[in-house]
Amino acid sequence: MQFLIECENALQDCASADFMNLYIGCGTPSLKGWEGYSFAASPCENALYRLDEKGARTRIRDIQSEIRDNCITLTVSLADIGRSCGGDIFQGH
Repeated sequence: MQFLIECENALQDCASADFMNLYIGCGTPSLKGWEGYSFAASPCENALYRLDEKGARTRIRDIQSEIRDNCITLTVSLADIGRSCGGDIFQGH
């Protein structure tokens, strides 16, 4: 699955590991993971993380990402997320 994030202005290089993370929730909305999100995709670390209820991250796998001008493209395996969530993705912000 690919996500394209388009910003108004050109993006700088990654300032930190948390720069422009994409938070992904799955399953029925509930208080699980961090603020209801089960995963974070980091374009700066090229990694997909599982989030616990305190926001602590566990690296699941490497992902492909690209930051160019004002766009970020992230490629995340639907199988990695779906396997953990029973195949039911409900939100991504």
